[in-house]
Amino acid sequence: MNKESFRRTCSPEFYKWQVKFYSSPKWERLRNAFREAHKMRCNACGKLIRGKSIVDHIIPITPENNDDPDITLNWDNLQLLCLHCHNEKTFQTKFNFDLTRRADVNIIPVVEQN
Repeated sequence: MNKESFRRTCSPEFYKWQVKFYSSPKWERLRNAFREAHKMRCNACGKLIRGKSIVDHIIPITPENNDDPDITLNWDNLQLLCLHCHNEKTFQTKFNFDLTRRADVNIIPVVEQN
């Protein structure tokens, strides 16, 4: 994927440093080697990944640490995740979608009418 097509897939709040890093040859080589070494098996659920896989940073990359190769390019800071496990990890921590822990949420069942 080239930089322009990568940029089009990103949301407006996707930082320029993220586009630069994730499209860099160093990251692409590391990511591909990590996938190959883990034989496309999800580190979280253990399932063989047949679709989209994400090489995820355990310590997330932030604007403060994006120039630190001990975070960004460190093999020990990576995990291979299937799309389901990645989304569960990322969106649950960012948006707290764990509804089982939220007492203020009322779920109203849908009743079919005849």
